[in-house]
Amino acid sequence: MHKLGLFLIWFCLVPGTLAQELSGLLADLPKPHDYVLKRVSSWDRTGANTDRRTIAPGQTLTVFEESCPGVITHIWFTMGSAEDGI
Repeated sequence: MHKLGLFLIWFCLVPGTLAQELSGLLADLPKPHDYVLKRVSSWDRTGANTDRRTIAPGQTLTVFEESCPGVITHIWFTMGSAEDGI
């Protein structure tokens, strides 16, 4: 029984530790990069909590516009509605 327990522990834990890749994205964080990180946000510059944008039906809103190539890694939108019952 003791050997079976040790085998089960080894079988569950060892493959997980061997699967960790040290050369992944996190390992490259402290190294210098040849790009510039940018962030776009709708934060309220007055210090209040009114960073919302009201869009009328049929209206459009440009959220982000950049002329250079890049990668968007995170995007967040929260929708509100004034419908009854909400």
